[in-house]
Amino acid sequence: MPSTKNPLHAIRLCNQHQAPLQPGDFAADCVSRVSFHPKARRLHAMLRVVGFSAAESFMAAFGKGYIAHPDALALAADHYETTLTFKRELKEALETVDPQARDNELERHVEMYSAAANDAAMHLRVALNAYEPEEYRYSNDAHQTAFAAILELRKEEIEERAHGRSCVTLTEHEERQNALFGRSFE
Repeated sequence: MPSTKNPLHAIRLCNQHQAPLQPGDFAADCVSRVSFHPKARRLHAMLRVVGFSAAESFMAAFGKGYIAHPDALALAADHYETTLTFKRELKEALETVDPQARDNELERHVEMYSAAANDAAMHLRVALNAYEPEEYRYSNDAHQTAFAAILELRKEEIEERAHGRSCVTLTEHEERQNALFGRSFE
């Protein structure tokens, strides 16, 4: 962690006069294990599963225990989500939340977040009536092939996880993605 700390990022525990935490401290499993009740950790993971942001979920599940700037808690949320504790909670939450209920919540969140933009889009669509895209803006066969390859790669990853193995190493995975996108880093 850097030696200079942003004073706005101090995260004080309510009812305790200890030195304040910094957002990066939440990357340590011990912080979440000591500071967060197991039910609160599960609530956080379930909120994430149904479409709330890391910051929203963190503040809803854990925020009452801290006195801090919302930006500091948002940074802490990002750090917390790198921990093994969070990854385990997320895995279990994904297994317990009903997939149909999750899909309904995700759709609801997209509608909620896009409401203002949809209002603006209604007016902008009138201006688009006269717009004719140039030919190069449309997808072509190469795009379709590359997109199909990406979907196939994701399908293989899901199948490998379902069978409890990961046959594709990170290097092989990166090589396949680079080939799909026509990138070379040599």
